[in-house]
Amino acid sequence: MGNASDADADLDLYLIAQSGALVASSTNGGFRESLTEKDPKPGYYFLYIAGTDVPSGSTSFDIQDTMFSKSLGAVTVNDDKPVKLASGRSVKVAGRLAAETTPPSGKRLVGRFSLASDAGTPLGSADVLLGKVNQPTADVTASFGPAVAFGMDDQGHVMGSQQVSGATRPMRWDAEHGITLLDSTGLRSGYVLGQSGSGTWGTGQVTRTEGGIRAGVWDADGKLTTLPLPDWETYSYDRGFAVNDAGTVVGNATGYIKNPATGGNLEANDAFTWSAKDGFRKLPHLTDSRTLTEPIAINDAGVVVGHSSKDGKRRAVKWGADSTISDLGTLPGMADSTAESVNASGEIVGTSGDDAFVLKPGGTMTRLPDFGFSAEALKVNDDGWIVGNAELQPDATTAVVWDPQGRMYDLGAMVDRTHWVPTEGIAVNNRGEVAFYATDLTAQGSTKIVVAKLPAV
Repeated sequence: MGNASDADADLDLYLIAQSGALVASSTNGGFRESLTEKDPKPGYYFLYIAGTDVPSGSTSFDIQDTMFSKSLGAVTVNDDKPVKLASGRSVKVAGRLAAETTPPSGKRLVGRFSLASDAGTPLGSADVLLGKVNQPTADVTASFGPAVAFGMDDQGHVMGSQQVSGATRPMRWDAEHGITLLDSTGLRSGYVLGQSGSGTWGTGQVTRTEGGIRAGVWDADGKLTTLPLPDWETYSYDRGFAVNDAGTVVGNATGYIKNPATGGNLEANDAFTWSAKDGFRKLPHLTDSRTLTEPIAINDAGVVVGHSSKDGKRRAVKWGADSTISDLGTLPGMADSTAESVNASGEIVGTSGDDAFVLKPGGTMTRLPDFGFSAEALKVNDDGWIVGNAELQPDATTAVVWDPQGRMYDLGAMVDRTHWVPTEGIAVNNRGEVAFYATDLTAQGSTKIVVAKLPAV
C-alpha cells in the first residue's frame, strides 16, 4: 500500500481470518505498508485498512495484491550455483518465466526471481511482468436453452432435461433437429445423467407415475427401458450415472439396512453395473462403510471411476473391469477426493479438496493449474482435453479447459466476451467440441448451453 494523497497520513494493514483471528499486520508508521503471508491456509481472509492518523481528514491511496501459485506457471534460473555477494553489491540473474495459463480479466501475470542466503533468508527479489500471454480461441458453433445438460457424445448430441408444462422431461439436442424429447411413457419426470460416446445409449433417473424412482436407459431412438431395483437388499430407489457403448450402465441403489452396532437403520448406497445380457453386478465398497459410494463414469473397457467412503469422507476410487476396487488417494494436504471421468487410455480426472486433478496411467494424482482458488475437473476426452470449472475469485466461477499438456484456458477469454460469459463446464467429446453453460449478453442475460470447437494446440 502506498501513494497516499495525504503525505502525512498514517495507514495500517491488518489481515484477518474468517474466524476473526489476526493473521498478520503491518504498522510501520506512514502510509507505506506491506504484508506477506506464505502458504496461507485455505479459506476466506479480510484485509482491514485502518486510518490511524489522517491529518487532512481523508485520503486516497493505492493498494496492490499479488498472489503467487505454482499452478500459474514456473520460474527457473539458468545458474543455481551459490554466489558470493558483498554488502551493497548486486548480481545479475538469468532465467526463464513460463506461464501455464492466461490471467483472469483485469489481472496480469508476474514472475518473481529471488536471492536468498545459504540459511534461506531472503536478500532481494525482482519481479518480471508478462506483457502478453497468447490465448487460443474457441469457435462457438451452436447454442440452445433453457435446458439442463449432463453430457455430450462424439456426434455432438447433448443430453439432459428440459422443463415442459411444469414437468422435467428427458431430452436430446443436436444441431440439425434441436431439442427432441425422449420417451417418458409412465413417468412424472426424468433426467439423462450420462450418455455413451457413440450416442447409442443414455442413462439417468426417472420418477414413475405409479411412484418410485428408478434408473432409466434410453436407446438411440429415444425409447426408454426402466430398470428394476437390485434384489440384494430392500432398496428405496436406484439411478444410472453413466453408460458405455456396450450398453453397460453404472449407478447405485439406495436403501436402509440394520446397523449392527446400534440396531437402528443405516442408509446404504450400493454401486452396480447393469447390462441387458448380464443384469445387475454389485461393485464393492472401499471400506465397510456403505454410505458414500457412487460410480460416476465408465469407459468402453469397463473401467469405472467414482468415489467411496474412507474415514467418513469421499475417496476417489477405480473399479477394474473385473470389479476390483482401488483407492486413488488425494492431493497433498487435501482430505477428500472424487473421480469424475475416465478416458479410453485410463486417464482419470476429478477433484480433491478444493483442487482439480489428473491421474494418468502409471502416474500419481497431479494438481491441474488454476487461478489460485477452487477448481474441479469434470470430463476428459481421449486426446487428453479436460473441461471443468475454476474460481476467478471466491464465489466467481468460470468454465475452463485444460489442454493435453496440462495448460489451462479460461473459456471466457476464448469466446466473444461481448456475447458470452461462460459460467460452468459440461462436457468435452472426441471430435474436439466443448459444451458449457454461459450467460447470453445479447438475450437479456439468459442462460444458454453453448457448444464450441476447441483449437488445435
